[in-house]
Amino acid sequence: MREKGLERHDGFLRRIFDSRAFDIISTHDYYFPDQAVNGFTFGSYLDHIKALAAEYGVADRPLWVTENGYVTVPTKVGARMDPGSIGAQSRWLEGAVVQASDAGVDRMFWMLIADRDEPYFGTMGLLENDGTSRPVCAVVRRVNEGGVKLDQR
Repeated sequence: MREKGLERHDGFLRRIFDSRAFDIISTHDYYFPDQAVNGFTFGSYLDHIKALAAEYGVADRPLWVTENGYVTVPTKVGARMDPGSIGAQSRWLEGAVVQASDAGVDRMFWMLIADRDEPYFGTMGLLENDGTSRPVCAVVRRVNEGGVKLDQR
């Protein structure tokens, strides 16, 4: 399954990279830092994007993860069950930030402030429905205060 989806995905990226008509490489990375899904972890997906960029001579462009987030409840996706929980959300973000930093990511953006009524992405909010912060907010705060570094090129 990875190869078929990856072929379509990579074909799209190859056309964009070949155009060289962009300043920033923007990607959405919802892969888990500690387990492979569809053949990728968070870090190995970034490595894949960087390898494609190098192949097309655009590896000098800043790399941004413009969407990221993790489910807070076990969530079924096709035949797969993603084991989400409140604690896992924080651990996954910490791992993703470290892997993003190792990969030279310049910026990383979280998808949802609060949950919404949506089948998969809907439980990725930083806040509970009553507006209180989830533990993942402490991770975001540490990142924003420089406790976990993203690339500072």
